[in-house]
Amino acid sequence: MKKSIDWQFPYWFREFTRPAGFKGIHGGRGSGKSESVARWFLLLSIQEPDTDFLCLREIQKSIDVSVKKLLDDIIEKLGLQCYFESLRDCIYRIDSGERK
Repeated sequence: MKKSIDWQFPYWFREFTRPAGFKGIHGGRGSGKSESVARWFLLLSIQEPDTDFLCLREIQKSIDVSVKKLLDDIIEKLGLQCYFESLRDCIYRIDSGERK
């Protein structure tokens, strides 16, 4: 079953979506960098299920405040649990888009 999702990104994020071998974003706290990139990776992984992503962020002392936690929060907020399975230290894309 296809789901309609409101994928909103900041105005400056358009540059990030252009093709490039490596991408990076810099800026101050609270500018939406981490959440925008996390949303983008989730969108791309739904559209292109065979694509793998490596998400890196500054060192955190616990996985509870890591990029994985951010991805888990966005998956829950957007109701994308049917597309992803979150384990302790990784998130897998569910191929069919439906829970088994």
